[in-house]
Amino acid sequence: MRNVSAVLRDIISEAWHEIWRAKLRSLLAILGITVGAGAITCLAGMHQVDRAFEAKARAYGWVSIAIPRIALDKDFQDPLARKPHLTREELTLEDAEAIRQQCPSVESVVIQDAPSSVTCKAGRRSAFAVCTGTSAHSATEREARGEWQSLSAGRFFAPEEIADREHVVVINAPLRKALFGDEPLAGKILRINGYKYAIIGAVRDQNEIDDSVLIPYTCVEQLKLAHTRWFFQARPKRHAWKRAVRDIDAVLVKRLGNPGQSFVAVDNPLSESDDRSILSFMGLLGFLTLLSTGVATSNKTYMDVLERLDQFALRRALLNLA
Repeated sequence: MRNVSAVLRDIISEAWHEIWRAKLRSLLAILGITVGAGAITCLAGMHQVDRAFEAKARAYGWVSIAIPRIALDKDFQDPLARKPHLTREELTLEDAEAIRQQCPSVESVVIQDAPSSVTCKAGRRSAFAVCTGTSAHSATEREARGEWQSLSAGRFFAPEEIADREHVVVINAPLRKALFGDEPLAGKILRINGYKYAIIGAVRDQNEIDDSVLIPYTCVEQLKLAHTRWFFQARPKRHAWKRAVRDIDAVLVKRLGNPGQSFVAVDNPLSESDDRSILSFMGLLGFLTLLSTGVATSNKTYMDVLERLDQFALRRALLNLA
């Protein structure tokens, strides 16, 4: 035991002196080890942060529901993919109601139609605007999360006003300025394609480019627009994102047929394939970093042993004699 302790002390002492003897080489080796360890730690941290953000987005986020473009492509030619087969090519309001009733993992469903151009009149003033039929809770929930638009005056229409087909409307700030200037909106009436709507609120959009109006989606048909195409958004229950996607697809496949891929598109920047690609890249980068660090460390150790080979042999011989 005493000989082993003496050998360990000699090894540590020689290693310390060797570090100070070849300072540049030792500095480069230590720097390589530090950089490698730091890079691996950084990559692991980035991956964990990315996973946390994605988990949060999927826990509180929305998913868009629409018929995939590939299913609507008349010139579908991919022989390796399953050919889409749909009984119809458009979603209906009944589909949204089926998702509400048959998907326990879905917290709420937002109904919205494709924007259409309409003529808005207020007194002698008129303007062309983009009209969108939508759900009240769509606007109110997104306003609370600060992701879409915020009220600058009044309120959004209530769910009961949607159910009763009330003629209420919410306009955006550019349309309000064009038709009413700075006048208060209380009691104001807006004519859309000849129908009267009571203005109950105004919103400030994040991208205020065109004049626009929001009306209850139950009032869209009476405007006699050329064509109405429905789009839905669903909010999965907390930590039920994957189950919600499966439930929605099961309901719509039963009602419309198989589109060849999911009806659901995630409303966050990373899909599962993107996440796998990022993970593969980070793993490759970490492996290369470890490899370079190992080569630097091995080279330093080999050179140190090679330079002191005679001394090690002499010490071993003396130790055997003792």
